[in-house]
Amino acid sequence: LVVNNAITALSNGDLLIVSNTASINCNLGNVFSLDLPNQATPIRIEATNVAQGQTVNLRIFNVGAAAATTKFSNTFRWSEGTEFVTSITPGTTDIISFVAYPDGNSSSTRYLYGTGLKNFTVL
Repeated sequence: LVVNNAITALSNGDLLIVSNTASINCNLGNVFSLDLPNQATPIRIEATNVAQGQTVNLRIFNVGAAAATTKFSNTFRWSEGTEFVTSITPGTTDIISFVAYPDGNSSSTRYLYGTGLKNFTVL
């Protein structure tokens, strides 16, 4: 559902995009879904209320020919420091799984360490 250039949540776990930002509130669960809108501006993905040891799964669906790309906030950490790049093929789904751990300097700062698979299609 699109209202005034913003995606409105349709069900539990669907992420709302406001001002080109999708926020994952980890207090609300572990499974989230994001449909990338048809726009050139990247969608920033951020996470709040991250609990130590929590797992989070994110499904990203590319809805159309001009779907937005993503940019993850510094709460997210990636293998070898290379941020996950979402699929650009229309109709494809990416799945990213995260595990939350504190950083080495502070037990209160938690990062989501992620790995993902991309370009799933419905046959």
